Amino acid sequence: MAESKWTQAKDRNSLIEPLIKMLHDHSKLDEKGEFVGFDFNKIDSREVIDNLSALVDYSEDLPHIKGEEFLRSAVHNAARNNRLSSGAIIQEVRNAESNYLSKPLQSQYLLTSMSIKYFDDLKKIIFEDTSIRFFRTLPKGFSQDHFGAEDILYPIKAPEYYTWVKVHVKTRCEHSAFVKALDTLDLLRGIWNLSLDRRRRIMFLGVRPQPANSIVLGPIHTLHDRHGSPITHVYQWEPNYVQPQRLQELVKDYSNLRYWELKRRRCFQRSPYANYIRNTIIQYARALDEANSQTALMKLWSVLERATLTRSHEGNDVTVRRASFFFDNKRYHTATLQRLRLNRNQFVHEGIEILDSQDSLYKLRKYVIYCIDFLIQLSTKFEGLDEYRGFLDLPNDSSKIRNLEKRLKKEDRWVRLYKALKNEV
Repeated sequence: MAESKWTQAKDRNSLIEPLIKMLHDHSKLDEKGEFVGFDFNKIDSREVIDNLSALVDYSEDLPHIKGEEFLRSAVHNAARNNRLSSGAIIQEVRNAESNYLSKPLQSQYLLTSMSIKYFDDLKKIIFEDTSIRFFRTLPKGFSQDHFGAEDILYPIKAPEYYTWVKVHVKTRCEHSAFVKALDTLDLLRGIWNLSLDRRRRIMFLGVRPQPANSIVLGPIHTLHDRHGSPITHVYQWEPNYVQPQRLQELVKDYSNLRYWELKRRRCFQRSPYANYIRNTIIQYARALDEANSQTALMKLWSVLERATLTRSHEGNDVTVRRASFFFDNKRYHTATLQRLRLNRNQFVHEGIEILDSQDSLYKLRKYVIYCIDFLIQLSTKFEGLDEYRGFLDLPNDSSKIRNLEKRLKKEDRWVRLYKALKNEV
């Protein structure tokens, strides 16, 4: 297990130390010389600490919100001990992290709903140590009536005809339970939507825009113990919820859908970069939850960059080239992707509205589905992401590949000759 650490050693002098010095210079002491807080008239200490938090790589086993909480406490503890330094702060974070991770795992249940029509073959689905169960009506003992019932701005109530979903997780805190349960549920939704979306053209009917996803979540997610009692009165509101969506009827093709799901799960679970694939699928599911098609288009382009392994220093031309790699008529698909790229860039950098954003979203989704599916199905063929990235950078023309093979063989002969001559010297 990797401990939390500062992001880059090179940032210590240029970013981290100046922020810590700012806190040190504006610490308030009482008449005994003991730390009592920071001078709010001089600095916004919360903003400074938030900036410090952005410079920490928290342990993967630690919920990010807990990491931020630990950093805030670490700064105040270090100041009270007159040890306000980068080393003392990160050590305080690691101590809190160690105490947190030593706590036993506890069973917690997330209750939510999903836009699918219930049928009897909706059996329990297991992802490692997390299980998902489906219900026609509320599970016995569970209720969401006491969550947000008096919310005037957002009257919270799951659509009656949605299928109820209960996700069982084992975690150390409520924050981790929400994150793990929703990540697992969105992973399942992402895989199912990848299958369903291949055959579905986006249609927005009526005045209000609709999410492009085939399956979306209900408006509220709540946390309970095994008997249904609320563990916390904090609930999560689905940020992209607009209104009840049309139900997906999976009953006729459910066996094929499960086969498609399980086949892809088996692929990426054996992959050396399984977590990368999981997060890509989750990001796909959440991008198309957006009802605003222009916002969804921006998020979906980010998914395409991820599915094509485009690095931060590489331009959109690299994304376009890799996304068109799998298609025979490369010129046509390159032109289509370049037009989508232009629409995206004009909206992001110049604020120009995308007039055909719904159609653009449909076209982009097709490429994203292809790229994610190849990322999954080829994931056991490569030793790592760099090797797969190199594969995407190969020419997709057979004659060019043969020429490349000849050149590599020629280069290999020169390398062997060089080594032989070097050994003789």
